[in-house]
Amino acid sequence: MNRLSARLVVAAAFGFAPFALPAATTVEDRIFAGRFECVAGCRFHFLAEISGNDPAPWAAVLATWYGFNGFGFWAPLSAASQAYIASSPFALSAYMPAANRDMPSYGYDWDPENIPTLEAQLRSLADASAEQGRIVWNGMAEFDQGGGDWAQGRPPPSAALTREQNYVRYRDFYLHTLGMGGVLGRTPEQRGYVFAAVADFPWTAHWAYDWGADLVMGERIIDELSGIVPGMSFYRGAGTQHGKAWGFDFSTWRYWTDSPTEYDAQDRLTGGWSASWFERHLYLAYMGGADVVHMEPAEYFNPSGAPNPLGATVGEFAAFAIDRHPVRPRSHVPFALMIDPYSGFDPKFGEYLQGDGVWYGQLPYADSDHLIDNLLQLAYPGHERHGTLVPGGPQNVAEYRARLAAGEDPRPWEPMGTSRWGDVFDILTTTASTPALVRHRVLALATAQAMTPALRDRVRRFVAAGGVLVINAAQVAPDDASLSGVELTGVTAQSNNSVWLGDGTGFGEPTYRYAKVALQGAAVVARNAAGDPLITRYAIGSGEVYLVTPILFQDDARQQILGIVGKLFDVLAARYAPAAVEGPPALYQLNADDRHTTVALYNGAGSVWSGAVRFPRPTGAFRTVEWRSDASVPHQVDANTLLVPASVPPYGVRIYALERLP
Repeated sequence: MNRLSARLVVAAAFGFAPFALPAATTVEDRIFAGRFECVAGCRFHFLAEISGNDPAPWAAVLATWYGFNGFGFWAPLSAASQAYIASSPFALSAYMPAANRDMPSYGYDWDPENIPTLEAQLRSLADASAEQGRIVWNGMAEFDQGGGDWAQGRPPPSAALTREQNYVRYRDFYLHTLGMGGVLGRTPEQRGYVFAAVADFPWTAHWAYDWGADLVMGERIIDELSGIVPGMSFYRGAGTQHGKAWGFDFSTWRYWTDSPTEYDAQDRLTGGWSASWFERHLYLAYMGGADVVHMEPAEYFNPSGAPNPLGATVGEFAAFAIDRHPVRPRSHVPFALMIDPYSGFDPKFGEYLQGDGVWYGQLPYADSDHLIDNLLQLAYPGHERHGTLVPGGPQNVAEYRARLAAGEDPRPWEPMGTSRWGDVFDILTTTASTPALVRHRVLALATAQAMTPALRDRVRRFVAAGGVLVINAAQVAPDDASLSGVELTGVTAQSNNSVWLGDGTGFGEPTYRYAKVALQGAAVVARNAAGDPLITRYAIGSGEVYLVTPILFQDDARQQILGIVGKLFDVLAARYAPAAVEGPPALYQLNADDRHTTVALYNGAGSVWSGAVRFPRPTGAFRTVEWRSDASVPHQVDANTLLVPASVPPYGVRIYALERLP
């Protein structure tokens, strides 16, 4: 069936809706405020990359069979390719790396003479398009790869330099040595098209935006990189901080099969990843708010010409995201987690990147890195298992291929973690503007230093606008009492217990050191057996500041976030959650707007997940629906809530929705 006419406009999702903000006082604030206007009116783009000199005929096949609404063509573009895009509603991502040089392993030869030709082609297509963001030059594809052809000539990180000094060398290599500054140093209006980067490592996404990229996609579905969760927190956070579009570039490569996703004539997987793995990633990306999902070249048909399992999966997803549910409620991302801009931090993953290292694993953890790692472990338990070899599964390439050939189910060999509060974090850097901060309800600092005056000013404005600040005693200066409501005494002590005063919940903690404070207007929320404050609350206007006295929120061994700090995040997460998930641990996402509240559940286990979703009871007419099937589901009503029984098949996805009727 031809599905080309069934394309609708979607509203992009960028975290929680902003609350009241004092009038913009800086040029940065005013520029940022306008950047969301285009994104909010752009379609969700689902692109298939097609290599070769004549991709248009194959693009027509993929659009008809699977519903892609955009394509990646290798550039410079042929006349036929240009004509196809010009006469269709499809988005274009023109693939011509400019942040790399000759790459023999990929058969790519760099020729700077091609740039003027490509730019003229892109401008012509963009000028004729009514849709902003439709025409893209993917000019920094996987620019930050960890080694090989793609990284030739790049200065390696050095432990003899500060992280900022390492960053300056890294940045200058791309902007000056490779000459990318001439391309990036222009606005989209000056270029006449969108410039995109694909960041393999989540910590470079902010940098690509800083240098001038308009769109950054994170490469995922590959076990040589960390997982989509919590990687999405970095990519979405970088897009939110810069007010620009973001998305994913999905590979099909699995290191442990030494091949992409491929099937035999019986649709049996011979390498790569299961269709279930793609399914979960596609819905995670879409419900997480991605503006773009770009599929690297893949085979979607079996030898008989029918869709293989990957083809069936992408076709079903396109029907869901583009045809049936093109308007997503906003992603519920109440927390902004603020880190140092030069951290080089990557979540742990795989067999070989489980150590305490940053910057491609070449620099040792600092105190702030332990803090980030432990916060992510708290929020997304088990995320570090992505790409690992699980007990009982294949332990090398040969065994992997042999067991696939024998028909074994690969899904148990693709571990995926869970989430404690949903997909609730955006990772911002300490350079984020106040307008970026106020797209969130809660700001938590994940740095090991006291705030600079500039950061303190932005944080104050965030709190004054009604935000909630979670800050540690190590992050404030002795004279910050007007912000925290406490005064540091300069004395520290140790303890191994805590209690939350609101409900009396007590925790036996690993040994931790904490700062002793004198109250200067703040109220005690948690304390230890010695009676010393562990968490205080201080109201400033309509906002509030929670000061945590245990050093950097964690135990002395820097192995975990303290139970009492987890309790604080539990309380804040529950305060803002538009729905609640009840049952065994699961990976889930919350989305909400005036019309819909959805809960997307992802089951990474081999048994059925059974639980329930609880929504606040709405006023007026409503219905409860499972969005994958668009079938009504039963609910139970009490005075304040709706309880929807929920189940998710093994390795499956279900999306439960509360729909308020006109």
